[in-house]
Amino acid sequence: MKIELENCMVAIDAEATREYYARRPVEPFCGCEYCRSFKAHAHRFSDKVKEFFASCGIDDLLCVTEISPLYEKEGFAYVDGWFFAVGSMEGGDPPKIWVPPLKGFRGLLYKLLFTGKKRKENERHVEELLEVQRMSRELKIDDDFSVYFMNSGDLIPADFPENHVAIKFCTRVPLLPDEG
Repeated sequence: MKIELENCMVAIDAEATREYYARRPVEPFCGCEYCRSFKAHAHRFSDKVKEFFASCGIDDLLCVTEISPLYEKEGFAYVDGWFFAVGSMEGGDPPKIWVPPLKGFRGLLYKLLFTGKKRKENERHVEELLEVQRMSRELKIDDDFSVYFMNSGDLIPADFPENHVAIKFCTRVPLLPDEG
């Protein structure tokens, strides 16, 4: 599969990606409310979302490498996360949507979310920052699901092929009730 984004070509080898995930067990999710909510909702994502990932060789959305919370609003958790696919990016600078925690954009998000400011004010700032990021090579899959591509990413499995692309995403999932 090839995707052209603002002077950048993303090429994904869906069969090689599918072969990798077929021989690798799904990693266990942590018990946090965001991971539990994503796991419970993964089978409910739209057909558009499932078809997009299947075209990349990712048939099970539970193969996600990481889920990170952004914020909560009106019973939903806004999260980001990523998958890896066998492939490459050519031309243009790779988009930079997220960077390791506490540095760059993600560090700014955490700073805004946890500095004691009012929640609504934090959410407004986060939405403004996310809008800036959305303008840089977002591929909107569905109303509540967007992806971004990078040449590298955090937490890549040691056995993943060297030629890879990180598929980062932003979405929202309904929060589950507390287990307590």
